[in-house]
Amino acid sequence: NYSPNNLNIYPNPSLGSVTVEPIDGSKQLIIYNVLGERVYECMLTNVPVNVNLKSSGVYLFSITSSKGIISKRVIIEN
Repeated sequence: NYSPNNLNIYPNPSLGSVTVEPIDGSKQLIIYNVLGERVYECMLTNVPVNVNLKSSGVYLFSITSSKGIISKRVIIEN
């Protein structure tokens, strides 16, 4: 099942370092800030990705795959 509930991003909230565990078929991670600006982008493989965000706020983690796009909000408190 390809849904935000299956997307494992931790810890949330975070002090700045976040781990994203890809799910089946995931190809790309894009992170947007609250203004909708793209602040991070990478291609996904079958290994977890560690992301460090320096500014506090709410971010939208968007995962693209052949099955569609799923998104999850992550709070950074630093």
